[in-house]
Amino acid sequence: ANATEFLLDQIYQCFSTEPLDLSILTQPLRTTQSITETLREDDATLLVSSDPSISLVKYVVDMGLNLVLGSYDKAAMGIIHTLQERKDVDGSVIILAHPGLYGYFLSCAYDILAAEELSSACASFDLKGMQVLFSRYLQYSSLEDDPKKKKKRSTSSKLRVDITPDNMRIALGQGLKRAYVAQNAQAGSDRNKDDVSKEVVDSDKCGRSWGYHGDVLSEEVLEDSLLGPSL
Repeated sequence: ANATEFLLDQIYQCFSTEPLDLSILTQPLRTTQSITETLREDDATLLVSSDPSISLVKYVVDMGLNLVLGSYDKAAMGIIHTLQERKDVDGSVIILAHPGLYGYFLSCAYDILAAEELSSACASFDLKGMQVLFSRYLQYSSLEDDPKKKKKRSTSSKLRVDITPDNMRIALGQGLKRAYVAQNAQAGSDRNKDDVSKEVVDSDKCGRSWGYHGDVLSEEVLEDSLLGPSL
């Protein structure tokens, strides 16, 4: 837990400074990564691998490395893994990151969304990911609006001072729009593939009516077209 908060704080502080210098994250990432590698090689790995805090630190390391490398889609996946609901080993529903860490992850998500908006890049967060971000942001906002709970929160666990509520809502809205565009584009691509498959099947059926039986591929295409998604 301490390693996770340490690395999150380093990422938080890094993106809070101008000009942005990602090189300052090199040592913190190496230190935290060595911890996860030690856990992976240790004989007790099987015992601790199911611990949510171990999964959390692994995702945070992956997120930090991908932010440095500019692989925003992979960094986005790391953020969602930490914020989405999941079933624990005992069947209970948990979220890896506790509410006190939401500000860290939402700040990183904002940076990815803002970078996409400036560069007109493809969506790093899909619709499911955007739903997770909206849910956690609503929870974060409700905590911020509660004076009693707000006093207990550390400054670092809040959104960065340059991320206003209006800016965050706009970024989430634009991110949601890109996610819909990406999904529609994927649906169109899948639809085109289905159309091509249908043409192959129809062509083969036509051939069979003239005594031509084709090959096994046409049967597989027919099966795919029957069992594939209905759009």
